[in-house]
Amino acid sequence: MQTPVQLIEALRRGLDAFQGAEEEGRDKSLTVSLDYSFAKLSERTRQHLPFLALFSERVYAYWLSIFLANPDSDYGQIYRDIFGENVQARDWQLILDEATETGILEHLGSTVYIIHPALPWYLRQRLNDQSTQAAILELEKNLLVFYTALAEHYDEQLISNADSTSVMLRIEEPNFLKNLRFAEQQKDWRNVQLILTVLGEIYKRWGRKQEFNSLRQRAFKQIGINLKQVKEKGNAAFDLWMYLRNNEANEALAINDLERARAIYQEILDELTALKNSSVNDGIATLNNNLAGVAVGLGDLAAATVAYERALNIREESGDFYKAAGIYLNLSRITQLQKQFQKAIDYSQQALRIYEDAKDLYKTADAYYQMGEIAREQRSYREAIIFSEKALNIYENSGDLHQAAAVYHQLGSIIYLQGQFAEASNYYKKALKIYEDAKDWYNAADEYLQLGQVAQIRQKYDDAFAYYKKALIVFENAKNSDKAATVYHQLAILAQRQHLFKEAIDYSQKSLKIREERQEWYKASDDYYLLGMLAQVQENFEVAFNYYKKAFEIFQQFEDWYKIPLALMSLGNIAEDQSGSTEAVKLYVQALIRDLQHYKEWVDLLINYLARMLQQLGENQFQDIWREATGEECAGEVREAIWTARDRLETES
Repeated sequence: MQTPVQLIEALRRGLDAFQGAEEEGRDKSLTVSLDYSFAKLSERTRQHLPFLALFSERVYAYWLSIFLANPDSDYGQIYRDIFGENVQARDWQLILDEATETGILEHLGSTVYIIHPALPWYLRQRLNDQSTQAAILELEKNLLVFYTALAEHYDEQLISNADSTSVMLRIEEPNFLKNLRFAEQQKDWRNVQLILTVLGEIYKRWGRKQEFNSLRQRAFKQIGINLKQVKEKGNAAFDLWMYLRNNEANEALAINDLERARAIYQEILDELTALKNSSVNDGIATLNNNLAGVAVGLGDLAAATVAYERALNIREESGDFYKAAGIYLNLSRITQLQKQFQKAIDYSQQALRIYEDAKDLYKTADAYYQMGEIAREQRSYREAIIFSEKALNIYENSGDLHQAAAVYHQLGSIIYLQGQFAEASNYYKKALKIYEDAKDWYNAADEYLQLGQVAQIRQKYDDAFAYYKKALIVFENAKNSDKAATVYHQLAILAQRQHLFKEAIDYSQKSLKIREERQEWYKASDDYYLLGMLAQVQENFEVAFNYYKKAFEIFQQFEDWYKIPLALMSLGNIAEDQSGSTEAVKLYVQALIRDLQHYKEWVDLLINYLARMLQQLGENQFQDIWREATGEECAGEVREAIWTARDRLETES
């Protein structure tokens, strides 16, 4: 027989301490040892400790006292029937402390105690000796109701008190899992859904999506996937089925399996719509929101906007502005894609205010992230970094590595656009490690693409090509034609840098074909511009001019003030090459005016172009063309800069 000291050590090491004995012998040895230790406890502790058989790994004394706070409640009565009396908080503390002193439990901190995996098995035997199976089952059912209420409480607390709630969920996770399995065994589908909902949300934040997926698959096996059979099991089973299927569609959408996502969302929406009951409007709003996400993936922004607005109307009419905030963020993303930046900012700020009012720190990170995306695209890099770092701080503190990876990618892109390629590469690699560790190859492909661009800038062309190819394989397997087109475009630029013009044209045409088929004209404009560059270098000036003109018209339509001067400058180059000096000056002047009004990105280059034209044409003719283009004299600082550059050219020649 083991001594109590040996027993404590065995419990801490686990059942492996009994290796070498037959299963029956090991159980007998453990039982005898625990009997010996159990006999040393006070009668009251021996009487009540078997209740811990219904818990797993950890027990929080506070919840024991809450569960039994009212002796006349259902909880209190069934407990009293089994254990003979109710005990209050102070009594439970004494019981748990005594069990800890004996080595049966281990104190984790505060009023939380560790239950060794061997202990519930032993305590269950003691519990069986104290009561009937029917009474024990009734107690388990009451404990399930308690943990389901706790799940609902924590789900609400994740909004306004996320940090401490996350800590409590880590403590109680084993008990939620135990009660989830019990609910499945009892075919208690409502409680299955409520517990699964809070576990799903926290697993997502903890980067444990695979575990959530496994729990969902287990639930599917219990209720079935065939809708007719599910409905026969009652409304709660149908509600659970919808919840599971909606999450399945969400995963499909995340990896760009758009048709599968659309089919599932539509199936659920059709079922809810057929009910013709306003009580399901919340679900209808959610599904319209989700179908809008599919439409965005398909490039149908008009259909997406209609679906988002339909969902938003339901949310606003019901007064559920918290859920409306997510739709505002989605509308922000759409208007950003349409280059309607002020609208995009307004929507994201509206969402941020709602989350701040609800004290949902975690969700404010979603708004900050979106505001960072808008600022990045507007080339307001300082603001973009501030927003991104706010989002990153929240995600990291919440333990959500997956969302943190998205912000690392965002920060990498912001830094990349400022020419800090080494630092950008570090951010991309941080994101990549998180995705690869999670075997999330779809999101990893975005990092391959960005690392390819960094390698290309550094003239490491073989590395760039390898990264692009890895990204392309993933995107094509995922049938994401949009991202595949982006890779083709980058491969075209890579080939151009290596003077492989035929390959560059082929890649550009592949990208352009996808953009035109999807009617993504803004993205197509980059392909038009690149094809113009390729035609120009091959001295096919008419073709180059037409491509540049197409690109310019689209840049102008979307008011891209960064690229408009670039396109005008390229058109000016073509005019100049074809001896169209007057037209060239006009185009350079228009490019300079627009650039001075906005980003001032191309000013030095345009000053040099205009200086060259001044040198060729002479001051009088140059001023005549300037007046014709602008309606006024070339004067002030601009004139001084052009004339100074002209003088430098003459000195150098």
